[in-house]
Amino acid sequence: MSARVPHLFCSYASEDREEVRALLDGIRRLGCQLWVSERLTGGQAWWDEILAELRGCDAVLIAVSPALLDSNASAPQRQYARQVGKPLLPVLIKPVSAALLPPDLASLQMIDYTVPSTNAALELAEALLWLPPAAPLPYPLPDPPPVPISDLANLWDRQQAAETLSLDEQLAVVARLRTALESPKERDAALALLQELRQRPDLYSAPSREIAKLLQDQIPDSAEQAPPTEPIAPSTEADTTAQVSDVPPDEIPDKPTAKIFLCYRREDTQWVARSIYESLSARYGEMQVFRDIDSTPAGVKYSTWIESRIGQCSVMLVVIGDAWSSAEDHAGRRRLDLPKDWVRQEIEAALSRQIPIIPVCVQGASMPSEDELPSSIADLTGFQSAEITDSRWDYDIGRLLKAIDDLVASGDDR
Repeated sequence: MSARVPHLFCSYASEDREEVRALLDGIRRLGCQLWVSERLTGGQAWWDEILAELRGCDAVLIAVSPALLDSNASAPQRQYARQVGKPLLPVLIKPVSAALLPPDLASLQMIDYTVPSTNAALELAEALLWLPPAAPLPYPLPDPPPVPISDLANLWDRQQAAETLSLDEQLAVVARLRTALESPKERDAALALLQELRQRPDLYSAPSREIAKLLQDQIPDSAEQAPPTEPIAPSTEADTTAQVSDVPPDEIPDKPTAKIFLCYRREDTQWVARSIYESLSARYGEMQVFRDIDSTPAGVKYSTWIESRIGQCSVMLVVIGDAWSSAEDHAGRRRLDLPKDWVRQEIEAALSRQIPIIPVCVQGASMPSEDELPSSIADLTGFQSAEITDSRWDYDIGRLLKAIDDLVASGDDR
């Protein structure tokens, strides 16, 4: 090692705490100084501390894993580190498909530490030795990124603000909370939200039963406090549209059997796609919805698996945000213009199989024109699009679910 003792900031996901601890123990033995946040929950003071440490460090060590890619804090940390001139050193601690890496990580040389070995340790030590020096802090400093807010906090706000929730909205909330119960950092908040949801006067019988089961699994004596599960239809008369989500529970028809492929660009709509996935899973079942991040089996070639799943699906959703068509790779080339772009290939496969497509424009994004698209996917503009915005999320999701049901039902009739 050189005489300079590097001061490293470690960016990691709390789910990887044990793997990261073993990695950092080895790095400390090399003489490096490390700063690691041990807190599972945050706030403005926590975020200010992180940004201060990023400004003061020599480099940022990134413990790459599927959980890190799903973290809502890692991407803004990396972006801010770049803005203040800090070198990034990604270290792979759990297997991740190269196709799923965000552009800022895909463009960097990564140390493979998934299987700690002498060679891996030597490679890491060499990378630390040759770390470039950090650039002087810019003046003025860049604007700090906002505090990452958990989507559970947004879910809580929407639930508190809504006078009534439709059946599909309630099922979507329960599905998201079921997933959150599996995360140590989200479990307590999820339990509180479930307790709050079960007290709603407009709660339908199906989500009521599911909530009772989840609470019973987490808190065994909660069943004694469960409210009656008689179906209660929403009392609003404002919406007279014929949506599945507004029909009283006893009158809801059987759900169409849908197999749905969710196509999205990670750097464009990762978090929106995750919420859409949870709503779809609540309605149709997790096995009926394909999302690339957690559905591709280990050891299977990604392109082969994608082709297989698209061939089985009955509808594809293409989630389109502001950066969907303009996203570029590390060489500055527009991704959609590259024949090997996964989003492009997925849409091409669906079009070639004449699979119905619903373009979903999110947060005010516009549907691209035919001239903006490669000729191989220009037919995407011929499909009727749906819109989803945060301000009317539950209503828009209800309309999307109904559109899917109608598509699947019309396909069955044929």
